[in-house]
Amino acid sequence: CTDANALNYDSSAMCDNGSCVFSDEVVSDLEEELSVFETVEDEQDYSMSFDGVDDHINCGDNIDLSNKSFSLSALVKKQNPDFTGASIIMSTGNGTQNKGLYFGFDTHGSSDDYLFFNFFQPAGELYSELPVTIENDNEWHHIVATYNFISHERKIYLDGNLVGYDISSSPFLSSETEFSIGITSWNLVDDFNGNIKSAIVWDKELSIQEIQSHMTCSPSIEEEGLVGYWKFNEGSGDTVYDLSGNGNHGSINGAMFSEDVPESYNGCTDVNALNFDESALCDNGSCVYGDDLVASLEDENSDLE
Repeated sequence: CTDANALNYDSSAMCDNGSCVFSDEVVSDLEEELSVFETVEDEQDYSMSFDGVDDHINCGDNIDLSNKSFSLSALVKKQNPDFTGASIIMSTGNGTQNKGLYFGFDTHGSSDDYLFFNFFQPAGELYSELPVTIENDNEWHHIVATYNFISHERKIYLDGNLVGYDISSSPFLSSETEFSIGITSWNLVDDFNGNIKSAIVWDKELSIQEIQSHMTCSPSIEEEGLVGYWKFNEGSGDTVYDLSGNGNHGSINGAMFSEDVPESYNGCTDVNALNFDESALCDNGSCVYGDDLVASLEDENSDLE
């Protein structure tokens, strides 16, 4: 580089080879680099909307939760279906064979909603101790059900708080039939009315610490124990993809993609990064560092040289 105004001016050079880099180019490159990474936070984000009539998602018949601890979790915004009965978030199994489960809401013979976690066999239902008044509140809520195969403990959590507990009288049995989101899998009744986001199945009992962490920051697709993970970020089409890597992709039946989603706390949380976001609580891999930019510029220069 023979231009004395360039950052990489070479006083010994006599032939300019087009490698000169100027300060305004560095600024431009930095802005471009940051804009590319910032789009990570702004990637498309959707939930799935269910109308409470017959909408559901069929995730296939490969999810078998027998003889193991497991957990079910989801973010939900519930609407009042104006009827008494159940409103299912997730289910699997066959009630006629007394194998399978429900997880969702039930009026429990009253006019109020309760969270409930039901095994088809004699163990029966676990209900939240008190009614949950979240329908039509226009808020997103984090709900979780856990089962411990060794102790047979069943637990229900609402927004990080334990609201239901019992010890099942018998172990859970699965009939290896369709796993459904938004409806009862074996007879397609008890439809959910509202929005669901980040429906997840785990082959472990989540701890209270994990549950409270997931309330704010969605689990990474690399976390241990994922069986099925549906974020619903496809935005179009008739399939929702299982991010766990287990291939439990879901077929959409009537449900629709919605731009109504929970508030995001994603961003770059590393104070040493050029694009540190002090308001971010969940690192989304968007951090950009000075040495990254330098390496990029060096690569460009080496190509020219």
